[in-house]
Amino acid sequence: ISEKTGIVVKRCDFCDPQGGKGRCDRCAAIIKSIIRRYLNENHNVTTASEFVEACHSYKGVKGVHAFDCRIEDTAMKMYHSKLEEVENRRIISIDMNLTEAIADETNLLPKGWALPIRKPNTGFSDKQHGYL
Repeated sequence: ISEKTGIVVKRCDFCDPQGGKGRCDRCAAIIKSIIRRYLNENHNVTTASEFVEACHSYKGVKGVHAFDCRIEDTAMKMYHSKLEEVENRRIISIDMNLTEAIADETNLLPKGWALPIRKPNTGFSDKQHGYL
């Protein structure tokens, strides 16, 4: 990888996704049981901050740290993007006005923010039908 990309790889960690025996799987199982116990005591776990509070209850999991983080939308701070009124909404024009962008405050992205894209209908080609 280092020769092809020019990026030196110091460490590669692999965890078998189907095994369920890795450290991440064990920690996730412990956190799930802590959250179930927290829920059974009539606490709510519906937001990120409540989830972090639940993870920290009962002394948490050794070596696992839970944080409630917010992602700053620095791209929108630098570039004001306008969505064209197009059927599939894939065309985005970007205006660069750095003086206005620097003066604006950083915007936080709402949960689940994404551009709506309609997926085209695809079917089998004649060659694929012939193969089947």
